[in-house]
Amino acid sequence: MEDLEVKFTTEVGTISCSPFDAIRTWVASAVEGNENLQVTEESLKSAKETLASYRKLKTSLEDERKRIKREWNRPYEEWEVQYKDAIAELDSTISDIAGKVKAVEDEQEAKRITSINDMILKDADDIRPGLADIVKDNPALWANVCKPNYYNKTGSLIKNTEAWRAVLLGISRDMDVISNSPDREQLTISYMNLGDLALAIQKVEENKKRLAVLEQQRAAQEERKRIQETTPIIDTVDIEPTIMEVRVPNENAVDPADLKAAKALRWIIGPKWKIKVLFKVAMTLGLTIAQYEEKR
Repeated sequence: MEDLEVKFTTEVGTISCSPFDAIRTWVASAVEGNENLQVTEESLKSAKETLASYRKLKTSLEDERKRIKREWNRPYEEWEVQYKDAIAELDSTISDIAGKVKAVEDEQEAKRITSINDMILKDADDIRPGLADIVKDNPALWANVCKPNYYNKTGSLIKNTEAWRAVLLGISRDMDVISNSPDREQLTISYMNLGDLALAIQKVEENKKRLAVLEQQRAAQEERKRIQETTPIIDTVDIEPTIMEVRVPNENAVDPADLKAAKALRWIIGPKWKIKVLFKVAMTLGLTIAQYEEKR
């Protein structure tokens, strides 16, 4: 292909107009007295009229500027159309070759990814039978073993191989620890999800503590229920009464807000006979005492 020497020649155009100094002087005269115009409610109408006249003036000037710009650009735009048409075949060829180059490079990358993955999985099974399936099927572990830069064609295969084998050996050691743990079932699940043995152990311990608290709460609820079911409602007092004075205020003297029906749930702890007396007093006051059943 012979070299082609291409030269484009242009002629600098000119735009004739009134001297800009004269335009500046005319504009200064037009806005004279309004540079720092104060607008009040009384002068609002006049200010809006002044603003409208200035905007109309600016629009007429801008229309002329845009017309000049179109005229100035027209020769270039006409030349550009011809230029692009002249090199259209070159652009088409570049696009075609670039697409084919990318297709081959994409295929090479896909083969490189498959090759690296196969090497990692082979090393995994060599280190521990069945380890390949474990790391392949658990994204957190796979992310630890296989780094994106391993697929770069400029990377060092020797260094990358050493790196992923070290991680695989670490996973194998972690699995030995897990297999000897009393919590191996829960620990295995947590480890596969997190990809970090220390975090997995922490997660399992946190779950154990949470379950222990829940069990304590459940046991406490069961004990409260047992006490409630085995303690009958007491409506009589079979002890020698002791004279005591309970002053009950007149309802007319009670705050209206305190006259509304209400219920209170409390544990009453003390000698049984005192609780019986308390129940008797409550019934004397017209209060209803009912068996409490805690909802689950």
